[in-house]
Amino acid sequence: EAHIELKLPRRPGLVRLEAVLYDEHWQPSAGNFCYFELVQSNGSTERDGALTLTLTLPAGAGEASFDAEPERGEVGGEVHLLAGQGDGSIRWRFELPEGLDAASVREISVQAELSSARPGAPQTSGERWPSRVAIRIGGRQVADLRLSKQPADSRGALSHMNGFRGRYGQLISAGMSGAAAAELAAQGTVEVEMIAHDAAPGEGGLTVYGSRAGRYPCDIILQISHD
Repeated sequence: EAHIELKLPRRPGLVRLEAVLYDEHWQPSAGNFCYFELVQSNGSTERDGALTLTLTLPAGAGEASFDAEPERGEVGGEVHLLAGQGDGSIRWRFELPEGLDAASVREISVQAELSSARPGAPQTSGERWPSRVAIRIGGRQVADLRLSKQPADSRGALSHMNGFRGRYGQLISAGMSGAAAAELAAQGTVEVEMIAHDAAPGEGGLTVYGSRAGRYPCDIILQISHD
């Protein structure tokens, strides 16, 4: 009997623990692995150093508007996968902390894990299902992305563990800087909107993955860099 002690970070994560048995010739004869989730309560505000403020909101905190009822995938009673097919949008509202000097803000950016939304989400399929997604921060468009598909395979470990058929997306980042960022910070709230648009047959939609779905253990992240 053996005991393994690990010191793990205090933030959402996915840990893979692997054990391999070697024979007398140091050749691997057996092995196995397991995953552990590091879970954090939804929504947080952190300082990554003196000049960066990081705010997070869960995927399920978004207000979704699509023609059909959006999919809300729950883990432990919380929504960690939010998806809509065709054209539509999802928006989140971040409340900025009191005492933030808006005039010192240099950049506001958003990061998230996104994919298109394909009906049925077939696993290990190489078929494309592209989607155009515009990103707006404070009503200003900061990116127009082309998501190639909604992959579903072993790389979507969090989704596999939590019943979402291995679905995952790609990490995206978009933002604004300069006077526009400072003016937005002065309002005290920042609205982030993601808009799936111009979908043709065989494409479109938007899936947003929270910290317990997809490939990456992250929620919707708003970063504010300031002087």
